[in-house]
Amino acid sequence: MDISNEKKKRIKKYYSQDKIVDEMVRISKFREFAPTYPKGYGSRPDSINYRSDFLNYVKKGAIAFHGSVERWNNPLLIGKLDKDKLRTGWDLIIDIDADEGMDYAKSAILLIIDELTNTFQVEEENISVKFSGNRGFHLGIRNESFPSKIGGKHLKNLYPQLPQAIVGYLRESIEDDLAEEIKKIDSSLSETVENEGPFEVADVENDWGHRHLFRLPYSINEKSWLVSKPLKLDEIKGFDKFEDAKMEEITVEEKFMDSFVENDQGIRDLCVEAVDWYDRKTRHEEKERKEKFKDRDFDLPEEALDKKFFPPPIKKLLSGLDDGRKRALFIIITFLVHVGYDWESIEKEVWEWNSRNKEELKDNYVKSQLNWHKAQETPLMPPNFDSKGWYKDLGVLDEKEDKKMIENFDNPVPYAYVLKKKGENEDKE
Repeated sequence: MDISNEKKKRIKKYYSQDKIVDEMVRISKFREFAPTYPKGYGSRPDSINYRSDFLNYVKKGAIAFHGSVERWNNPLLIGKLDKDKLRTGWDLIIDIDADEGMDYAKSAILLIIDELTNTFQVEEENISVKFSGNRGFHLGIRNESFPSKIGGKHLKNLYPQLPQAIVGYLRESIEDDLAEEIKKIDSSLSETVENEGPFEVADVENDWGHRHLFRLPYSINEKSWLVSKPLKLDEIKGFDKFEDAKMEEITVEEKFMDSFVENDQGIRDLCVEAVDWYDRKTRHEEKERKEKFKDRDFDLPEEALDKKFFPPPIKKLLSGLDDGRKRALFIIITFLVHVGYDWESIEKEVWEWNSRNKEELKDNYVKSQLNWHKAQETPLMPPNFDSKGWYKDLGVLDEKEDKKMIENFDNPVPYAYVLKKKGENEDKE
């Protein structure tokens, strides 16, 4: 990315404002901190504690700044110590992104706020909103607003499952109303909404993973050159990003996730409802998956399928990853079980795969996962190709290259069997 000297001066002038420096330091404490330069992210992990730390990044030419939704005892030890022990908590950041325009993003975030405040009676003081910097909004709820335990488990250990459940529950709760709002704004989008759903127009993103980052408040967006400006709830409807989020127009009046009410009963009720919803959904999906595959015209083979029949995403996973290794391990084990590998072979494949990763998973974690899967009476199926947070987010599924596969198969297991069958038929010919 080429940036003119004039724009570099404007950026440095903007980030040199005392109140903006103070806000960056405040929001970044105990988070992983990630500056963005013209050529991409800085090295990770990183952190800041003082004004001079932040100003040093500005001096080096940083354009934008991101922080982790997770809070850490010492962010610099990420990758060196177990993440679950290092994590002290996490904030809920709901990301609304609308390619079609800000009116659709406004509809989505206002429906979510209504669900939080009216259905669950969440305190408005616990709901923070900011412009994302480009096509939508971020809604934030601080860690302290949540109960310390849910279902007997410490909140810090329920990441990313609980935020995924909350966002999934809220998506389902507002889906019908959002569809109607989108149609009111532009009736020409009715077909898209009916066929693909309202989140194709205004997405409420639910792709949480470990070390998930969000754009920090008052950070510049390097694509739009607008500022991620915090807003009062009553400012959302009238917000105009091209007028209200320009660098030259920004003053620090509102703070993002600053004030809060501890242990909000409304948030506790939301968590309980979201967990129940997630459990029901998971059981339903598992039942559907079993029904879908029980009558397939294949049986487990007497010997393991040759790797040449594996779908491209599985082959890519097996070559090793930089990130997302725990999710990849789940996919690999469940896939290998269903294509005829015995446990001795699975363990051999898993350990070889782990050695190919940029950073290996700890031995104890790999062993615990292998033992857990061995203990299951009914082996779990690997996630479907369109499951959120899996193949696409791991960077192993290309919607263009793998288009034909995705159109014809929901899951990597039947793909492998059909490919094997096809190969056998070709051999007979």
